[in-house]
Amino acid sequence: MKPITLNKNYRIEKDAYSWVLIFNEPRQKKNKKTLELEDFIYEDKWYYPCIKMLLNKFIELDLKESESIQELSDKMDSLSAKVEELKNTIFKK
Repeated sequence: MKPITLNKNYRIEKDAYSWVLIFNEPRQKKNKKTLELEDFIYEDKWYYPCIKMLLNKFIELDLKESESIQELSDKMDSLSAKVEELKNTIFKK
């Protein structure tokens, strides 16, 4: 199964035993020897037995970053559209 992109930082992958929510973003860290900043891709993963639990976690993480009511509303609309898109593609019965 191909990864499912949820937004620019989150995607879903399926392994043999679970659904995996993966967050990644470019970041910088200081090299301990040269003391210069280096680019790297930070990645975090959460494993779930069902897609519903994974989507609930994604919603929680994505909405947590909202700084205003308008931004929260926009994200909710975007999430609803993404769920509808997923319902009509890979999870179609």
